[in-house]
Amino acid sequence: MNNKKLEIRVIDGMIKEGGIFSANYILYKVYTAPLEWEVKRKDSDFYTLRKVLLRQFPHIIIPPLPNKSNKQT
Repeated sequence: MNNKKLEIRVIDGMIKEGGIFSANYILYKVYTAPLEWEVKRKDSDFYTLRKVLLRQFPHIIIPPLPNKSNKQT
């Protein structure tokens, strides 16, 4: 992005019903400006991202995420 400011916002979380063999999950919209990209990501994607960031940047404080078991049905 050549030193341009990039804004990333997580918006619109919604609970999705799991199937016969899967549990319910939360689906979030992630919006990126000024590129105007919008993607949807599962709650588990944020836990995976946090794990990777902790491993790659051990000297940076990365806030914890909410407990996965706190999903409402």
